[in-house]
Amino acid sequence: MAVSVLIVEDDRNIAELLQMYLEKEGYAVTVAADGGQGLAKFRAIKPDLVLLDVMMPVMDGWSVCKAIRAEAQTPIIMLTAKGDTDSKVMGLKTGADDYITKPFEMKEVLARIEAVLRRTSGVAAAIAENPVYDLTGAISGFADCTGHYLPLACTINGSRILDAGRAALGVDYDELAKLAFASKPGANGITLVPYFDGERTPNRPDATASLTGLTLHNTTKENLARAFVEGLLCSQRDCLELIRSLGAEINRILLIGGGAKSVAIRTLAPSILGMDVTRPAIDEYVAIGAARQAAWVLSGETEPPAWQLTIDGVETGEPTEAVYEAYAKARG
Repeated sequence: MAVSVLIVEDDRNIAELLQMYLEKEGYAVTVAADGGQGLAKFRAIKPDLVLLDVMMPVMDGWSVCKAIRAEAQTPIIMLTAKGDTDSKVMGLKTGADDYITKPFEMKEVLARIEAVLRRTSGVAAAIAENPVYDLTGAISGFADCTGHYLPLACTINGSRILDAGRAALGVDYDELAKLAFASKPGANGITLVPYFDGERTPNRPDATASLTGLTLHNTTKENLARAFVEGLLCSQRDCLELIRSLGAEINRILLIGGGAKSVAIRTLAPSILGMDVTRPAIDEYVAIGAARQAAWVLSGETEPPAWQLTIDGVETGEPTEAVYEAYAKARG
């Protein structure tokens, strides 16, 4: 299934140029000529990503961005001639994921789209004292400037699993969580294997999602919502078990990124992952980590600078191994 992109741009020439290049790269593209039309089309087609101009008739881009962010976590990239710092900050505070200043080169647009889409994937990464080798290629090996090794497993389907559940049930994120909490572990026998766009971990590029265990009795909104949340978490448990199988010792789990904003994910994660889950305050930790290492190199000190990490809380829960076992059986 092609990744869908909604272009909201009142300059017809720019819109057509973007559409031509994106379709050439395999994206499914829809175009809206003003902010009001853009918001309506967003609600109708539920795209995977939005390219959003700022200065438009009917509704400006900031208003559209704010409206979208109130309903979904869909990635948004602002496209505008307003390149001053205040405008960029305004866009990011409104909920945009990235900001591209006109005039732009298409290779930059494509690169930023790919980068933003990667942020919606699910990632499990560990910090290890020794290198981890995986000859199957399921685990990617990285290192940092502090001498540690970073084994990483990544899924294609991440926070968009919740988007799919929300769209299918016609609810927002808070309502999806309330429905999931009204069910019980295992969703009364329903299991979602969420390979909507194929999958990277495990390597099944042509796979599709499956929903099994449905009966007339258990097919309720509550159980379906629970299955979507548990399916996302079980896919991350797969990544966790891969890293653990290579000898990495896992003593603590930190939950960051878009998924950490979901109360359903935060609450159910300890039960599915089998450990307490620590929640740092929402922030851009990849960028902060890179900045910390750069600051260390510039300082010339023997130890990296100590930057404070704010913890919002620790989630606990009774392990529900039967849920993951049912998932593992369903995915095969």
